[in-house]
Amino acid sequence: MTMPTIEEIQNYFFLAMAKGWAAGRGGGGILGFPGYEAYVHGDDRFRLIDRWCVGEDGRSAGDTTIWYDGTPVWVMHYGGWYDKKALPFLKKVLLLAYEERSFTGCRGPGRLDLGDYSYQNAWEGSGFTSFKGEEKIERPGLAQCGRHTYRGMALISFS
Repeated sequence: MTMPTIEEIQNYFFLAMAKGWAAGRGGGGILGFPGYEAYVHGDDRFRLIDRWCVGEDGRSAGDTTIWYDGTPVWVMHYGGWYDKKALPFLKKVLLLAYEERSFTGCRGPGRLDLGDYSYQNAWEGSGFTSFKGEEKIERPGLAQCGRHTYRGMALISFS
């Protein structure tokens, strides 16, 4: 079986995620995973599942997996916490990065100040095949509004 290129996987990631949580979609429960919600996107060959859970105090964790012809080819794990009031801003930041197809660790841009909030994202790695980082949202002069760490990698090799 021929596997996709890393560029094809990355392009599919941006396409699918621009239609997901950041765009206000998803959030359905998952049978057998109490407390989890998910967004699912699929086409002829690719399938993406973004699933997450949120505790009562705003702590959250999740993972995003991409399959190609039934084989898992890429995964990202994330976790941390966000104040509920910061979530609309986080959605705007992520949607902007997904729609622009801007790779900065699969999260938002390096920095974005908008309204009362400031977003910062620091990542390292070898691009879409292997990366890790941390994002945070602050209200300048006030307390931090949340942060997530994340890590992702390709599950197939590329030559």
